[in-house]
Amino acid sequence: MTNQTTGLPLDVTVVVPTYNRRALLLDLVASLRAQTLAPDRYEIVIISDGSTDGTDEAFKEPWQQPVTRLVRQEKRGFGLAAARNLGARHGAGRLVLFIDDDMVADRRLLEAHVDGHAAHPDDLVAICGKVVLSPDLPATPFCQIVIGDTCRLYDDRVHEARFIPPQRALSWQTSFKRHAWLDVGGNDDTYRSYGWEDIEFACRAAERGMRFFYTPDAVSFHRDQRVTLEAHADRLLKSSRMAPRLFGRFPRLEHDLPMFADKRPVDWRRDGTGLIGRKLARRALATAPLLGLLVKMTPWVEALVSSSAVLRRWYYGVLGGYIVRGYREGLRE
Repeated sequence: MTNQTTGLPLDVTVVVPTYNRRALLLDLVASLRAQTLAPDRYEIVIISDGSTDGTDEAFKEPWQQPVTRLVRQEKRGFGLAAARNLGARHGAGRLVLFIDDDMVADRRLLEAHVDGHAAHPDDLVAICGKVVLSPDLPATPFCQIVIGDTCRLYDDRVHEARFIPPQRALSWQTSFKRHAWLDVGGNDDTYRSYGWEDIEFACRAAERGMRFFYTPDAVSFHRDQRVTLEAHADRLLKSSRMAPRLFGRFPRLEHDLPMFADKRPVDWRRDGTGLIGRKLARRALATAPLLGLLVKMTPWVEALVSSSAVLRRWYYGVLGGYIVRGYREGLRE
């Protein structure tokens, strides 16, 4: 596969799904266009999921060096899975890198992904990069603790390159051999709500033998916009609605994902006394009025408590209630 302008081999197609985040997207694209990888070796394909904020107009005409172009898809709800598939099909790169629109790329990001695939040439090896909390996010306790924890996904051995289990292989900054992605079938684009479409793909790909290699050299900075307890709670509520669908396809994940350990319905025959107690307590807390009250109390708690350990327990206690609510709604649906 070659660059149609230069005739040189095209290493990477960077796929950026987006919806109404023009300002963030422009910052990401600027960082992607300032890479150490030669500009004739990669392209940027932006998939607009029905944006209405001027995103489409900003990229109406393709940019050059590197080629940067926008493809629009009709918005029919949450279209992230379909956007990734569309971008992979429209790309010409040997590799496809998916990156979220609320990232900023380190200058060596693409070079690190290319090097990662060169070190692991097997078609069924994907490269997962390191995501760091952006320094321009608010220095609030919630943002630094909970959003920071999300970015510290691999902090158990943060500087060590290694294979990771598919249930931890998020697609927020991950690259694949493009034909291998397509051969596995891409994302399941019937996922029309937020959450788990990337883990579903990773587990399905793992059944075909794909492995996911974490490299700390491929760095991007996460500018997550859900930096309040309310916004993050809404995010977890939506994603938890999709969890029963994921578990229906991969039942073992119910036990492999720690965030659902005490959120599932009580199994009176198998659950131990302690787990039953935690589940019942979670269910009692997972009512809209009580959760709303806990959210309103949070500024008072933050003002009175200086311990990050105590605040972490408070935040995750409240967020756990939203996970239970979403999970139960997903079961009913």
